[in-house]
Parts: sequence; C-alpha cells; structure tokens
Amino acid sequence: MTGWPSSPQTTASANVGTNPLAVNGEILTDPMPKASSRLRLSTVADVKRQMRLIFIEARNGDLATSEASRYIWMLDRLANLIGDADLEARISAIELDRK
Repeated sequence: MTGWPSSPQTTASANVGTNPLAVNGEILTDPMPKASSRLRLSTVADVKRQMRLIFIEARNGDLATSEASRYIWMLDRLANLIGDADLEARISAIELDRK
C-alpha cells in the first residue's frame, strides 16, 4: 500500500530453525518499514486518508482484515487525540480572549 508500512511479508521456503526472524513457523522477510516511508499523520485529514488506503487494501485482499482492523483502531485513536488537541487549543484561545 502506498504510504503505509505493510505488514511483514512471509515465505515458507526459508529455514525456520536458523533464521532469527522466524515467528511461529513463519519467516519475516520485511519486518520493519523503510525509514523513507514516513507517514504524514498530523491532521485528521491525513489520518482519514490512511484509513481509506487501509480499507481499500483489505477489501482487495492485499492486507488481512485482522491487520487492517488493528491499523484502523490505532488510526482512530490518533484521530481522536488530534481532535482533542485541537479543541484544547481552541478553548485556550477563547479563555485568553476573555481575560
């Protein structure tokens, strides 16, 4: 998926016993996202865009729905925090104007 670190890819052909990236019999071939794949998640609109991309990837079968639901849950929490921070800043500005 464009802009979103995909879940680790697995292959069954590697030797599980000697591979340090083996987890429950699956070999992780790409355990970490690339450093250059930083996401822009500073606004609710940014988070919404990433949620849409994850939904599309899950709907197409490119991402397991269990992984997609975890990503969506985290993004939902992030969107709530961004909204709360925005409201806090607005309330502070109103309070300063009243003084």
